[in-house]
Amino acid sequence: MTFWIILKLVLIGLALFSYLSYKSRRSDNHGALAQLREAPVLRTLTPDEALALEPLRVAGGLSWAPEVRALRGRFSRHGIEVNGAQTLHDTLGNVEVLLPYDALAFLHDDDNDAEVVLSAKQAIVVRLNGFTVVDGRARTLQQASAHGDDDLPPPLSGQNDPADADATLSRPVQQIAETPVEIRERRVETPEEATLRQPTSRVWKMAGLWVLAFVLMLVVANADLGGARVPLLLAALAMAGAAVWWQWRRPAPAAPAKPLAVNRVHGPLRLVELPNPTNAALRTYHYFLGDALQVQMPAHWQHSGRLPLGQPVEMEILATSGEVLAMGSAWSQVDEARRFPAVRWGQHVVLLTVGLVALLAALLNSHGVIDDMALAWQGVRGGETRSDATAASLAQRPPRGGDRVRLRGEGQCELALTPLQDIDAAIVLPDCSRVRWGGTPVSLPGLQMPAALLSLYRGDYVSVREDNMSAMLRLLMLQQAGADPYAQAALSARHSGGKIVSGMGNLVGVVEQACAAGLEDCDALKRGIVDELAATADVDGRELALDSWPLLARELRRAVEEGNDGMLMPSSQLSALQDITRRHAGTAIARQLQTLAPQLLSLQQGGVVLATPHEQQGGVVLATPHDLRGDADAVRHDAADVRAESVLDRWEQAMTTLATPVPFTVDGLVVGRHEDAAGLRLEVNTDADQRRIVAAAASTLALLLASALALGQAVLLCRGVARARARRRALDADMQTRPVPGLAS
Repeated sequence: MTFWIILKLVLIGLALFSYLSYKSRRSDNHGALAQLREAPVLRTLTPDEALALEPLRVAGGLSWAPEVRALRGRFSRHGIEVNGAQTLHDTLGNVEVLLPYDALAFLHDDDNDAEVVLSAKQAIVVRLNGFTVVDGRARTLQQASAHGDDDLPPPLSGQNDPADADATLSRPVQQIAETPVEIRERRVETPEEATLRQPTSRVWKMAGLWVLAFVLMLVVANADLGGARVPLLLAALAMAGAAVWWQWRRPAPAAPAKPLAVNRVHGPLRLVELPNPTNAALRTYHYFLGDALQVQMPAHWQHSGRLPLGQPVEMEILATSGEVLAMGSAWSQVDEARRFPAVRWGQHVVLLTVGLVALLAALLNSHGVIDDMALAWQGVRGGETRSDATAASLAQRPPRGGDRVRLRGEGQCELALTPLQDIDAAIVLPDCSRVRWGGTPVSLPGLQMPAALLSLYRGDYVSVREDNMSAMLRLLMLQQAGADPYAQAALSARHSGGKIVSGMGNLVGVVEQACAAGLEDCDALKRGIVDELAATADVDGRELALDSWPLLARELRRAVEEGNDGMLMPSSQLSALQDITRRHAGTAIARQLQTLAPQLLSLQQGGVVLATPHEQQGGVVLATPHDLRGDADAVRHDAADVRAESVLDRWEQAMTTLATPVPFTVDGLVVGRHEDAAGLRLEVNTDADQRRIVAAAASTLALLLASALALGQAVLLCRGVARARARRRALDADMQTRPVPGLAS
């Protein structure tokens, strides 16, 4: 743990050091830029240079003074990385610079001569070694025009490798003259064009209704709202219905948006790669008409490979945003929307997510999916309230599922097979979560078994009394420990006291008699006794280990004959010895009880069996005398932990239980009914009051609606994605058949 804490502190320290170093370098850059502003002015920008820098002003939002200053120094790049994202800054002579076009290819390793203009936060390179911004613009436009059929042109030669700068310089540069953009017509949007920019998705309203519906259902299922439960549940259903109606209804015509101005313009279409003013690691592509009019080309048009880069083209654009609405005679967003209607499947992703989250919440909130569904169904069905005074009248006209029963009387706990936890056997014991009312009384028979077997089970084959000397020694040691509870606990664990055990010879006779009476696995019993005692005897002056049953039996009998069969034995060892004999005897008793099970179960006839699910609190038996049975929950838990070593005690307890009539009171909803030769069986949910029924209905509704929503939206999502792909394929094919936009079109 200490290592990881130290490692985290080291990492935090390194991160803090890196951040402070970055901020220090940025501060140095700002200081160097401030000093450069004081440097003498060499000249002013020429019109060609101003034209070449115009895209930076339009696309990057930069502004600069026209004065040109000299800058000389070594090039370096520094920055910071956060969560995998890099922010880099290019510097020349410690001044942050912006390298337009392919200026990066002209950098030298050691020293660089540059001419720059100054913006608010950086210097913009106009000349660098052999680079000029005018030639860089020309090369960029030539490169874009040469690859006009590609999605995007490749990087300029030498841009990623400064060694290619000479090759770039050696190529002839055809200067691109300034071509003015002609505005041929001004108009306002048509209604169809205005519709293109209007939001059409209604998903957030639908998702909001679904979320509110599910939240209300879960609140009803958990909170004690009294009489407000049912109205809130109905409100949740109304919201879910409104969400479904909202999704499938035909949308009403949207209110016409205020039409915007549209310009029909003509000029050369150009694609310019520009650096990001705030991050040198990023370079972006921008479409221009001429040199100063930036246009927003639709994404699928950009990747069509059909744009006439470098050629004059006529297009219609929004005057406010530069979004291209039409280009030439065959390229029109309105026409595409009419012939290839958009397929919107994003709403299905949102609603599918809502459905899955709601389904998970409903599952976590449920008290048992099957139980909640059954209880909700019975509550919806409804029924009458039965309060029959006798079992005969109840059996003569059995209640239906959904009926409420309020019954009081005396009955007998139903006998049921109870498996033992430590051996493969099952015996009949009372299960007081099921009460037979008005049936034939059943009594459990007493067991007839050999006295030796009973002695092994009871552990009364030896006589035990306290060892006064050990008890006194232990008392003195505890007094020396004082009031320290830890020391007292340690002494108690080490010195638990001893017992003086006499009659050990009787143990041999009891074991032999039980084995002769048919006790199974006698060899294991004898071996367990020998191993637990680990006794030794003095024979002819030497110590003999009594490590077998014949040796142990012989020495114990001889001790009886000599009148010396008493021994001092630790309490823990005596308990372990009695546990061994009790377990083996209990196994034999359990086998005998198992043979009685079919006969005892067949004796249960007539009447009505009232049963409650074992997971419910309380149960049918609400008035059981505590001194006889305890509460019903205790009975169930005990029945789930019956072992061979306690089987006879449980049987005798069961005999007492069945011999005493059990008063019961049951008030609940009938959720199951079964009739057979043994009588009528009713499963009663005693937790099913009106509050519980409404909670179960709310939980079930949330689960069913969430499942339906998730499944339905998953199907619609698959269909929507398939239709969107088919639409895109058809649109791509159509764009390949259109004439290239331009004057010829």
